[in-house]
Amino acid sequence: MRNWEVRLAHHYGRDHVPLPYRVGADWWRDEFAHIRGADDLDGLIRVADAWAADPQRFLPRAAGEVPFEMDSGLIRFPSRGVTSEARNRTAYIAYRPLGKGCPMVLAVPAWNTQRWRLKTLLPTAKQCGFGGASISLPYQDERQPEGWTYAEALICSDLGRTMRSMQQSIIDTMDAVSVLRQLGHRRIILAGFSVGSAVINILDTLDPRPLGVICVLCGDDFARCVMEGISTRHIRKSIEANISREQLDRVWRPLSAHLYVPKLRDMPRPLRAMLTSHYDFTFPTDTGRRLRAQFEEHGVKHEWTEMFCGHYTLSCAPFSLRFLAWFRTRLRQAAALPDGADHD
Repeated sequence: MRNWEVRLAHHYGRDHVPLPYRVGADWWRDEFAHIRGADDLDGLIRVADAWAADPQRFLPRAAGEVPFEMDSGLIRFPSRGVTSEARNRTAYIAYRPLGKGCPMVLAVPAWNTQRWRLKTLLPTAKQCGFGGASISLPYQDERQPEGWTYAEALICSDLGRTMRSMQQSIIDTMDAVSVLRQLGHRRIILAGFSVGSAVINILDTLDPRPLGVICVLCGDDFARCVMEGISTRHIRKSIEANISREQLDRVWRPLSAHLYVPKLRDMPRPLRAMLTSHYDFTFPTDTGRRLRAQFEEHGVKHEWTEMFCGHYTLSCAPFSLRFLAWFRTRLRQAAALPDGADHD
């Protein structure tokens, strides 16, 4: 199984060249006067500590309605995230409703998954009475700068930029929920995959509006997944010669799901389902098991499934068929749920 996973990781990552290592504290200089320059690691750690202490300051909901345009099933809206790339200042949602105000699944994709690859979920969603939507995360699809071959700045060896990219991912996803609600969709299920699950795990503590969340391939520690996973070896080589693991853990702590688990007791949902893989060498298997243990320790109501495949082989037969059956069951559970309170 490991050999199969490594081959698939090499196939999807064959064009990956790491960005040069940077502390990247200058990405936060406009908001933090204490930042002395791009290489101010202590300053960036202070930013991370402030984020960990008050996540809502860094991940605010939109104050009012989100302006958007729609054409031929593609929704565009301005991103509130911080970015230096003009193409990344617009967020996109592929939108396939079944009818006005129908229940919707909003998919949040993996790092190198093109938005349209998630169309394989649409027939399953339709069987369960759900329309489908899929957001493009920063630097994906139309948001990818000219000459890039993948979303290289979404997770990278520029530490401050990675924090900004993940912040942008979470804010954009919250705004996508707002757009769908403005279109009349009140019953929304968020489905995150790989790095998309990292986005959903954090958003889960901040936004009460979705009826449920489904996280597929998840772990509790962002820095560890990057530094030990086979998909990010090129990033590890760029980082490990310049910063200790302890320092990296402090910088990227706000991106780790374990920081937010205690807050989930105050965010009950009718559906909270997690799926991990038994042979995961991208998000090491024990990071998922530790996240599950933390859910149980803090009394967070959830469902958890561990499938006997790997991170990449989940999308290969026969595991892909088992996954779709699992996904269908979760959506049918959601379809049977009462409406409950309509959170704003």
